[in-house]
Amino acid sequence: MTQHFLITGANRGLGAAITRGLAASGCQLTLLCRDRQAAEALIRTLPSGQVSGILQADLSSLRGIQSAIHAIKALPPLDGLIHNAAIWPQRKIIQADGLEEAFVVNHLAPFLMNMQLEDRFQRDGTRVVQMTAGLYPLGDRNFSQSATGQNFSALKTYASTKLLNLATTMTFAERWQGSPATINAVHPGVVRTDLGAMSGVKGMLLNLVKRLWLTPEEGARAPLSLCTDPAFKGINGRFYDRFKEAPLAPFMQDTGFREAVWQQALQYMKQAG
Repeated sequence: MTQHFLITGANRGLGAAITRGLAASGCQLTLLCRDRQAAEALIRTLPSGQVSGILQADLSSLRGIQSAIHAIKALPPLDGLIHNAAIWPQRKIIQADGLEEAFVVNHLAPFLMNMQLEDRFQRDGTRVVQMTAGLYPLGDRNFSQSATGQNFSALKTYASTKLLNLATTMTFAERWQGSPATINAVHPGVVRTDLGAMSGVKGMLLNLVKRLWLTPEEGARAPLSLCTDPAFKGINGRFYDRFKEAPLAPFMQDTGFREAVWQQALQYMKQAG
């Protein structure tokens, strides 16, 4: 039976490599992207018939996230969902909801999807894979300031939002324990994409360093294994550094911190309507 996967941020970089890998395995795919033209260009490079649809949505706003969730509810059963969409901002952008953009894309978007679709995931036995970052321990745990960009830093905001997202990912794993649905987080390695791209001299130096990093195809191997390899079926609530399970930072065991992050995210879900 053909498996059906949904990939967010599927049209470029690591997302495109994951999409190509799943297509090569004969899976049926739905791509969630902001840029439809880029997604269509990617589809033209894939085997015919592998992509059943494109969901165009902007995950940087609460309205855009809700639109995506509404569209996902109309899809056939999902064997897997890869939360790949992410940004590493070089300047602070406060969007129309009054929230910092990376906080919304990297943290709230996967939270709201998981929360509002968890009944469906449990019914379908969906394998949810959350792309995370090995540098999350360097992030700021002050989630109230991260939400509004008060502690914005071009160096740390990406790590901060990934930290908060990882906290809720582990709580979802606890909620889904004993159900057919699973959720795991994976750091794919340091991958050569345009995430965190810079201009000027810094950008030139970064591009030189990136030559030593993993290619998107190499970075895609670990998340592809998590969502398709039978060896990972039923595995839940783990954090992987590429293919190796790794312990979480000690503060992730702080139930008070994780609950506070969870409650904040729930408040924004109410705001989203």
